[in-house]
Amino acid sequence: MWFFKPALVFLAMKATGQYITAILSAVGVHGKLHFATVILGTSLIGLGMMFGVGAISFRETVHMLGIKKPRNS
Repeated sequence: MWFFKPALVFLAMKATGQYITAILSAVGVHGKLHFATVILGTSLIGLGMMFGVGAISFRETVHMLGIKKPRNS
């Protein structure tokens, strides 16, 4: 089961990237703005889905980023 959740997220990210690309191309957005928008959009969808399907947890993400809670004195 550990393989299917990230695979599902990957397929959704791929579809999202293609959808965003199609919209931006139709509107006439190209270059760096196009690239940045696709990367940001697919990353947000991917991260949200990873949380949604339970592939990663908030605690793991905080640990990965090295964010520590402030200690109460």
